[in-house]
Formats: sequence, structure tokens, C-alpha cells
Amino acid sequence: MTLAQRASQFAGKLRGRTGLYFGAALFFAFFTAFTLRFSLAIPRDHGHLRSDAAGYYIYLPGLFHYGFDGSTIDSTAMEVMGRGFSIDSASHKIVTKYTYGTALLELPFYAVAEVVTGFESMDGRTRDHFNVIAIAGIFYWTLGLLCIALALQRIWPADPVVVISVLGCIAFGTNTFFYAFRAPAYSHVYSFFLVSAALCAASRATPSGWSSLMRWVFVAANALMVVIRPVDAIAALALAGFIWVRNGSAPLTPGLLLRQLLALIVFATPQLLYWHHVHGQWVVWSYGNEGFTQWADPEWSKVLAAPMNGLLPNAPVFALVPFALWSLWYRSRWMALWLAATLLVIYSCAAWHVWHFGCSCGLRPMVQYTPFLAVGLWALFARMRERVPASFKASMVLLTLVCFVNYRVMLSVSHCFNGEHWGGGSTSIISLKPSGLEPTPKGLVTEAKIRCSLRCTTADRLSCPGRVRYRSTSLLRTSSSSIQAPVQVLVISLDVEGQ
Repeated sequence: MTLAQRASQFAGKLRGRTGLYFGAALFFAFFTAFTLRFSLAIPRDHGHLRSDAAGYYIYLPGLFHYGFDGSTIDSTAMEVMGRGFSIDSASHKIVTKYTYGTALLELPFYAVAEVVTGFESMDGRTRDHFNVIAIAGIFYWTLGLLCIALALQRIWPADPVVVISVLGCIAFGTNTFFYAFRAPAYSHVYSFFLVSAALCAASRATPSGWSSLMRWVFVAANALMVVIRPVDAIAALALAGFIWVRNGSAPLTPGLLLRQLLALIVFATPQLLYWHHVHGQWVVWSYGNEGFTQWADPEWSKVLAAPMNGLLPNAPVFALVPFALWSLWYRSRWMALWLAATLLVIYSCAAWHVWHFGCSCGLRPMVQYTPFLAVGLWALFARMRERVPASFKASMVLLTLVCFVNYRVMLSVSHCFNGEHWGGGSTSIISLKPSGLEPTPKGLVTEAKIRCSLRCTTADRLSCPGRVRYRSTSLLRTSSSSIQAPVQVLVISLDVEGQ
């Protein structure tokens, strides 16, 4: 065989499944190196194992280091972790309102950190633990994208440029990247992987048969995504609907339903045991007064278009949904109706008592529904490439620009949006000057008495000063190549409303 023939054979393999695996490996390696470099620049106590993320993560150190006894966790550590969980004042038990499913998927990476760092002397919050959770986010993000590609190539085989275009839009044209890279300890990237894995398993279903392994993958992924976030039963039902639309009711046998029930019992049991241990009840609504209180008056406009975590400003590719539905209509009207029904999950977001879901980037519950968007985009891009190739190329240039801008925004955006309207909010800049000492490029010493002066900046040149609201105080410990010792800097965050 000549060299040219070998090259042609290798190129042919890269166009198929081998190419997907090879590309996924390179993608994972690149972003793993990127996330480690990014993580190392962040002080450990100000990274992604804080606030809600600590509430998901605490199951691991809580089980392996504390035995769910919080009496040895001091108040300083609680502050550092952003109070993502609490300690019962009477029983001293660790209480978190979040379920354990995210921690279960983090467990293999946590175990690596325990082995590397040493189990006996650590509390689950070392730099190694910080780094492996960052890698976990990239791993499940990459695996989820791979599952989407494998599923859709099986359903509607397409040219590699369609594959790359769809995966690029899902990875960077939505806020999925943010929850893989900037907030990898939140539940959303793990739920994204589970929905993608279930979609991949569902794509193997046929009217004539379905392998036992794929059926177990399907029911396990469904069960765990419901344990992580019970409202994602919507996604599990949508995946069953996907099978029905493609194959009829033949694959949806009583045996599959029995497997699904068994998987749900297996994955729910540890959560029930935890609730009984902490609350004395087997089933608990752990969110207290939080809930879906806006069913009759949902915040549709804000959920879709508000700059503060609205869907379209932070995941612009969702603007293609009408065109995706049109393309699906030509392939399968039932499939188009299925995707439209799936997107009704936005209603549940608009009905939540806090429609923006607190500090986040975009409408974060929609991250795990982006695999459904991928189905529509696949149909749209494949049809455009076949029928109007010139328009397809022009559209891809524009979408590349949109995705790149969105990617850059996700790298730099604050985890909390500091205003509610375009240009209406403002962020304070605090200038710190030690009393009796001149500030130097080397930083500020903690012991000095600090006098703060406030300088306001606003997008629309609002007058200043305005009303000032205190947000938080934190102590950053950082280092610089220009100095010999670490420097501690007091950071005071304020919100400013211009007059």
C-alpha cells in the first residue's frame, strides 16, 4: 500500500467514529491544560468550591472526613466556603439542601485527589481537590459533547462540518462552557452529561431491538439526573418521547419501565438515608420556602431576554430554535412537536420564585437541555448544507463570530450580574490605601489600617456617588514574582446605584 493510499485510509477513519474519539481526546487535553492554568491563578478559598458548589460537594468530605458531623468545621471555614451548607446548632450535623448526585459523579476525581494528597491529614479542600474538580467539569463536558455527536450521527449521518458546527454552537454558543470551566462544581455540567448519555443510548433503540447495555445506560442516566434535580424528570420524559417518536412504542416495554424504577430506587436510596439521618424524615423538601411560586404569573420576558441571566443574551444560539423547528418539521413533524414541547421547560424556570436563579451566567437550568437543542441544530445545518451551501457557509462564519464573542464573555464575566437593566447597574471600584503607608506595586499589608475611597463607574455615565449597598468582604492571599513573600489584600465589594 502506497503512502498516499495509507493517508487516504487514515483520513477516511477520521471522518467516522475514530475521528470523533480522536477529536474528543485532543479537546479534553487542551481544555484540561487550560483549566488547570486558570485554576492555579485563583486563590483556593475564592474558587469554584464555594456557595452552591460547596453544597453539592460537601457530601464527599462530609462522608469521608467528618462523618457528617460538623462540630469540627469552624466558622471561618464556613465563610470561606460561602455557606453553601449549614451546621445544625443542636445536633451539629452537616445540612445541605442539595442532593448528592453531583458528588457521586465527582467521586472518582475526588478519590484521585485523596490518593495524591493523603487521606489522613486532609479535609477535602486542598489545592489538589480544587484542581481535580476543575478537571471533572471538563471531562463530563467533553464526554457529553461526544455523546451528542455519536447519537446524532447514528440518527442522521452528516458531514464532519455539520458535526463540528453543532458541537461548537452547543459548547460555546450557550452557557455550557461556563459551567464546565468557570463553575465546574455546580450540578449543571453533570446533568448535561447525563442527558447526553441518555440521548446517545436512546439513539440505539430500534423497533426490532435494543441492547441490554444501552437500556441500562438509559435508565441509569435518567434516574441520576432526576436525583440531582427532580424537575429534570421533564428531560427523562422527553427522552422517552424521543424514542417513541423515532420507533413507536416497541422499545418502551414493561421491562424497560421496571428497569427504570429499579435504577431510581438504587440512586435515590443514599439520598433518602441522608435525609433521614439529618431531618428524621425519609422524604424532605430541603429548599424550605423556595419553590415554583409564579405558575400563574411567570417572568417570561425576563427569563428570555434580561441581561441578568436571561436565556438569549447569554446563550444566543437559542435564537435559532424557530429555524431548527422548521427544519425538523420537514424531517419529522412529530420530532418538531417533540422539541417544541421540550422547550416548555422554560416555563418552569419562569415560574421559580427567583427567576434568575441567583448568581450565575445565563439561565443555568437550561444547560442540561442543550442536547435537545443540538437535535434541532443538526437538522437545520444538515438541510442548509444540502440545499443552500452558500448560505450555510455564510451562516457558519457569523455563528463562529457569535460563539467566539460568547466564549470570551464567559471567560471574563462576573459570576454575579451587578444590575438588572442594560447599562442601569454599576460596579464600584474600591481604592485601598493603608493609613500612614504609601501603596506600592507590591500590594497592601493586612496589618495596616485601611482607609477606603470610592470611585464609581457606570456604563451610561450616571452621576456619582449614589446609594451604596455593602455586599461582602474577603481576604485574598496572593503572590507575585516581583516580591519575596505572599501578600494579603482586603477586598471589599459594594453595589452602587447611580442617582
